[in-house]
Amino acid sequence: MTVVRPEIHVRKGGEKRLAAEAFSGLVSDILSRGKKVRFKAAGGSMSPFVKDGDIVSISPLKSGKPRLGDVVGFINPASSGLALHRLVGETSRGYLIRGDNSLEPDGEIDGRRILGRMTSIERDGRKMKMERYPQRLLIALLSRAGFLRGVVSGLRKVFRRAGAK
Repeated sequence: MTVVRPEIHVRKGGEKRLAAEAFSGLVSDILSRGKKVRFKAAGGSMSPFVKDGDIVSISPLKSGKPRLGDVVGFINPASSGLALHRLVGETSRGYLIRGDNSLEPDGEIDGRRILGRMTSIERDGRKMKMERYPQRLLIALLSRAGFLRGVVSGLRKVFRRAGAK
């Protein structure tokens, strides 16, 4: 699972660390005030789209509701910490959330646990391109069906072979 390292990036003075619950509370408070939050992602469950150590920005949900394919920051019911995964479905009681590189979905998440949507990614100091909505939708559908990991793995092999030639 791509979780959030309990760190706050400060422009001057380096990083400040907080406990996971305190960090998720702080992020929730900042987003509820309509402000964007930047932090360092940890883990490989969203690879290759979000990698361990990427700096991501989460913005408040302007429409009040996330869309299928959005990468959302949410409070994980199991840990009470902040997690970052893709919305892959909607049910009458909530949302289905899954990491792009996860074997299993997180299950159904109450919409009140979703804090915001990922709006930017920085990797090695460079701003990465975000997928457009049709691409996010396709990724979500492949992920929900359990095919995304296989598709990504196959593409990696093709690109490795092409690079070796």
